[in-house]
Amino acid sequence: MKEQIEHLILDLGGVLFDLDYTLTEKAFEQLGFTMEFSRLKQAPIIDDFEEGKVSEEEFFTFFKDHLKENTAAPELLKQAWNKMLLGMKQDKFDLLRYLRSKYQLFLYSNTNETHISAVYDHFKKDHGVIDFSLYFDGLYLSNEMGIRKPKPEGFLHIVAAQGLNPETTLFIDDSPQHAAGAREAGIRGEWLDLEQEDIFQMIRRIGL
Repeated sequence: MKEQIEHLILDLGGVLFDLDYTLTEKAFEQLGFTMEFSRLKQAPIIDDFEEGKVSEEEFFTFFKDHLKENTAAPELLKQAWNKMLLGMKQDKFDLLRYLRSKYQLFLYSNTNETHISAVYDHFKKDHGVIDFSLYFDGLYLSNEMGIRKPKPEGFLHIVAAQGLNPETTLFIDDSPQHAAGAREAGIRGEWLDLEQEDIFQMIRRIGL
């Protein structure tokens, strides 16, 4: 595949930045709220937050209004929401440098105002990275685009904005439906099954 790829689009959460959804689920349960959040499915309010359709204040007000006691402070809700964010290891930054030396490299992430702020804080505090966008030729966030994966429109937007050749563009994501959305948009989509391999193993396996 190496000779056939010129443009590479990577997901952030799961592929590069380690996540554990169960930690957020448990944190909200302790506050009296049961939520659905996984790689495959999540509550509609989260979809709206990731497309910038609701503000951070509106998002946390929704949870506060649905709590049994309705007494949780906004900061406690934010901490619970961010529990899933584990961090990104230094070797992932090294991988990005390697990949960008060989391909046009882009990031496409389903994210939201709260999470991306916490992620950037982690980069700065733990790695001294002030501007994460410097690792890519383009950075696309769902809450800024107003489109989240797996909608084909998001992929088509990136292809058009960057003038990419779909036939030589590869997208890697740890959610199978997102890889399928890329394929629906006419680019190559590879599902990174984190129960079977990590991004380093996939890169070696497909010959990038």
